[in-house]
Amino acid sequence: MLSMHLRQLFRKPTRTALYLAVLILLTAFFCTSLNLYKDSQYNLQLAEKTFHTIAVMDLYADVDINGNVVSELKDARDYAGYRRVTVNGYDISPVVSAPSVLGYDLRTRYGAYSENNIAKKKDSYSRRIIPFYKEDVIRFKIGIDANSVLDAYNLGSYITLNLTDDGFAIPEIMNRGLFTDDEHISYITFVPEITWTATDAFLNKGVGYARISISIDVPDSIINKYSNELTALKFDFENKEYVYIEPEIEYIGITEMTKADGFDETMKPVGINGVSCIVFNSDAMFDTYSYFYSNRIGNVGEYVRGTHTKAHPFWLYKYEDVKNSPELSERF
Repeated sequence: MLSMHLRQLFRKPTRTALYLAVLILLTAFFCTSLNLYKDSQYNLQLAEKTFHTIAVMDLYADVDINGNVVSELKDARDYAGYRRVTVNGYDISPVVSAPSVLGYDLRTRYGAYSENNIAKKKDSYSRRIIPFYKEDVIRFKIGIDANSVLDAYNLGSYITLNLTDDGFAIPEIMNRGLFTDDEHISYITFVPEITWTATDAFLNKGVGYARISISIDVPDSIINKYSNELTALKFDFENKEYVYIEPEIEYIGITEMTKADGFDETMKPVGINGVSCIVFNSDAMFDTYSYFYSNRIGNVGEYVRGTHTKAHPFWLYKYEDVKNSPELSERF
């Protein structure tokens, strides 16, 4: 009887097609329902073993200028307002790495540094991409030949600018630009030979690029602390205007750099995207940090304040001295 029914069915193609279509739809519906059922059972079992929401709430409180929670204030100037209190050192790794956690969304403020990926930024000209990170540790030399120019007052003769009996005079940043008729030392540029950089952000590495303005920051507050280092650099303790570095000797220093296109004596562009100014000064790496709150008119907000530590090395040494000192080598 079945064979007879099938023969009659296949005699009408339209009925056959409809029959097959209904069969396919029923099969698909059954499979889909089965999959949804199994998924729902799995999700219910997973939900029973996990939290639905993990929330770390912001804490607000009355704080002083250092972010400490206060109950009473003796001086109104110390009050910074009702602010969010920052928590440091909270370890959430056991939470986010739990076996049942499939994903998480973390709202926080943080900073990051990647050793192999120096931050870049485009300047106003889209054709140029320059390093964004302007602080570096460099090794360098200043040679006599590279820094000698024609003497404008003696035809055919050369003069090495800023070279004295003590060495090349590097002006202190607060006194740069000074010129005295007695010393003939002015705020001029140098042609250093950059032998190494920590971040490789120094694009005009080597010799023969644009001249670079070089100065050093020696505030009065650090002179006693680094008196030995300044003596080694023949610092002018009386006038506090210059340190001196020896020609052809390799030095290492902590720098803050300004980048720009450079020009030679004929105003020909050289050192495109290069460093135009170097200031040897303290680095933020050895500072200790704390949050600072301000509630004063025109200066309301939350800031980070760095405090110098004793571990901070001076920012300019002979490289040989650093190599021979395990303590300095570790810090640099």
